[in-house]
Amino acid sequence: MRWFAGFAKLERVVLLRSERGRPALPVMLAEAFELATRKGYRLMIAQIQSRLWPVWSRTFRCKLAEGRPQFSFSDFDYLEIEIPLPEHPQVLKPATDPMVMIRPEGEWDVPGVLDASVPRSKSSDVAA
Repeated sequence: MRWFAGFAKLERVVLLRSERGRPALPVMLAEAFELATRKGYRLMIAQIQSRLWPVWSRTFRCKLAEGRPQFSFSDFDYLEIEIPLPEHPQVLKPATDPMVMIRPEGEWDVPGVLDASVPRSKSSDVAA
């Protein structure tokens, strides 16, 4: 994924042939959507091969991006789609606990190595 102001862009999604038609795609993308919504994104876009529109339209609540023409490169035709994302109940905001914000990407609910140092800190050392 790539992160832009106001939206996330889903990059290339590839499944082994043996996994196609199985729940791998929805499960994998559910994780991507979870990460994006936790970061506060409400819209994801993707550029998909035109031939895959039936799969995407059946699998996700997506729509073709209005006013965006089909385009081609590397011998394939592409469409742009928009995937609306729900608001996450634990969205990260500027007022989120600073110890949560410095944890590794996507592991905000798991105390990190720096959390262990908090009890050693003196409140007088904290900037006001």
